Amino acid sequence: MPPNSRKSSQKNLNSNESVFPHYYKDVRHLEFVDVYRVLSLYEVTDPAIAHAIKKLLVSGGRGAKDQETDIAEAIASLKRWQAMQEENASAS
Repeated sequence: MPPNSRKSSQKNLNSNESVFPHYYKDVRHLEFVDVYRVLSLYEVTDPAIAHAIKKLLVSGGRGAKDQETDIAEAIASLKRWQAMQEENASAS
């Protein structure tokens, strides 16, 4: 990346960070970040949502399943989350 391009890119990042601070987490104290740390940093506590996020973050990259299968499973998890919300609402 050319030097001027890098400064422009950094400027945009800083601008985005001030506009959307909830998307940025300080991880300088960490040696690495894994899926579980991401879920923790963003306070994802619902298991169906956490499962979908994990599937999407590494879709097709684990060797066990292809990307299409992982995406389908993430969608299934999110549909189950929606169904659970409806179940909860009808129980109230």
